[in-house]
Amino acid sequence: MRLFFRRVAEVVKERPALLVSALDVAVIPGYFFCCWLLQVMLDGGKPCKWTQVGAKCATCGGTHCVQSFLQGDILESFFWNPMVFCWILYAIATWILLNLRFLFRMPRVGALLKGMYSLQAFFVALGVFLTYTLLRNIPFLISVFT
Repeated sequence: MRLFFRRVAEVVKERPALLVSALDVAVIPGYFFCCWLLQVMLDGGKPCKWTQVGAKCATCGGTHCVQSFLQGDILESFFWNPMVFCWILYAIATWILLNLRFLFRMPRVGALLKGMYSLQAFFVALGVFLTYTLLRNIPFLISVFT
C-alpha cells in the first residue's frame, strides 16, 4: 500500500497538470453530488446544536448559502452567510489559479497561490472566523451577561 501512495506522489510531482486535470473532470459530477447532498441535508431538518441554546455558529446558514450559490442565486447566497460565500469564492479562485498555473503554464501564478495558502493567510482567516462568530452573537452575549 505504501508503494502505491509513493508512486502516486511521484507521478503528481512529475506531472502536476495531471492532478489539476483530474480535478477539472471531477467538477461536473461533484456539482450534481453537492446538489443532491445539500437537498438531503435540508430535508433532514436536524437543528444545529448552537441554535438550540440561542447562539449562531459562524457557518449558520452555510448549507442554504451553498445551495443558493449552486442554483445561481448569488445575492441570496451572500445574504444566507457572507463568510461561507467568501469561502466559495476563495475555492473558485484557487481552482482558476491552479488551472492557469499548471495547464496554461503561467509560473507567476504560483507565487500568488503560495501567498493564498501561507501561514499568515491562515491566521487572517482564523481571526476573521472568530470575529465573525463573536459579532454574529452580540445579541445572544448581551442577553447572557445581563
